[in-house]
Amino acid sequence: GGGYEFDFSRLERWAAMCLSCGMTCFEMSHLFTQWGAGHPPKIMAEENGKEIKLFGWEDPAVGGRYTTFLEAYLPRLTEKLRELGIAGITRFHISDEPEPQHLLSYKQARESVAPYLKDFVIMDAISSLAVCREGEIDCPVCSNDHMEPFLEAGVTPLWSYYCTAQDYLVSNRFMAMPSARCRIYGAQVFKYGMEGILHWGYNFYNSQYSLKTLDPYRSTDADGAFPSGDSFLVYPGADGKPEESIRMMVLCHTMQDVRAMEQLADKKGREYVVDMLEEDLGEPITFKRYPKSDYWILQMRNRINRELDEVCFCLFVFLIHILSPEYNTQNDMAVGDICPPLPLNLFLRFISQPLQVGDESLILLNYTAKNHTARYYCSIILIISLSVCFMPSFPMYPTQLIVSPASSWRMPLSAW
Repeated sequence: GGGYEFDFSRLERWAAMCLSCGMTCFEMSHLFTQWGAGHPPKIMAEENGKEIKLFGWEDPAVGGRYTTFLEAYLPRLTEKLRELGIAGITRFHISDEPEPQHLLSYKQARESVAPYLKDFVIMDAISSLAVCREGEIDCPVCSNDHMEPFLEAGVTPLWSYYCTAQDYLVSNRFMAMPSARCRIYGAQVFKYGMEGILHWGYNFYNSQYSLKTLDPYRSTDADGAFPSGDSFLVYPGADGKPEESIRMMVLCHTMQDVRAMEQLADKKGREYVVDMLEEDLGEPITFKRYPKSDYWILQMRNRINRELDEVCFCLFVFLIHILSPEYNTQNDMAVGDICPPLPLNLFLRFISQPLQVGDESLILLNYTAKNHTARYYCSIILIISLSVCFMPSFPMYPTQLIVSPASSWRMPLSAW
């Protein structure tokens, strides 16, 4: 192994922790430097009891000592991933955000590790369709301000991301931006079928290039390098526990919006949900043109909640219908019946049409109200329906918008 020995105990601990928290996908950090894969990342090692720097930006990416190191490291790493049972759900990165001028160095870097990663997916953040195709990136992660060529070319699979540079027209979550501009990202991700999103950053408390450590309570902009709030979503709390930010909560609501849309699409179809999102708009939702009011966000989510509530209610109606032991053509309560069976035409209206609360729901209540026992069981059905629809795993909660405070970094008016 080139004289190298590797200790994977921290990887084992990390993988076990992630699996216990329900994680279903793992990523290995970039094997080469950002913007072109020209060098190895900084790598430290222990030699004769002392910590030394093995590689850094002063070393070439391909053909030198670092290539020898990777020839020893990658086979051991992939073997350990298989031993941990996560090889099939682990992805690798070559270099972050390569541009067309970096294509040659990117391809050389990828080819140097290809023999060891042939069974793994390669994914990288990019903005160029040419780099995506010629660089042989299995899973491109496109910036949301360069998404149009990728969508027009039908690239799949496709992820989306935003970070420091995405400050004009598109969604982001800088401190100076209104929360609605962050939360609309959910509708965009859903409409265009993004398989995932890459997010920067969670807890980067350094200056640019990590030249010094910062206090995020005092410096929110990486010492003037980035828009405020760009480099972290949580603050360091007591005992090492993270303290969430308003932006973190809004991003959570954004992802719950996606879950709710996907759940409604499972019931009524994706086209139905997209049409519902855009039915009152003057133009289709894109990554650069979209509703900008908090009212639209709240109205949209409440509409989805009502639709999901009605779907849940219809399922319970169906259950009660099939559990009825006897069909009485006079619609009277039979001895031993749980609830009088619904007429077929009413039942079909329940399961085939988007309903409004207070319409067929009232018809059902009036229908069953002719009998005291029926009223009793109908009340139970309603209680169970509401309980299921609003239990913690059901994505219905984010129906309020959190307003972001002003920050030391201001967006120019032209950007919004």
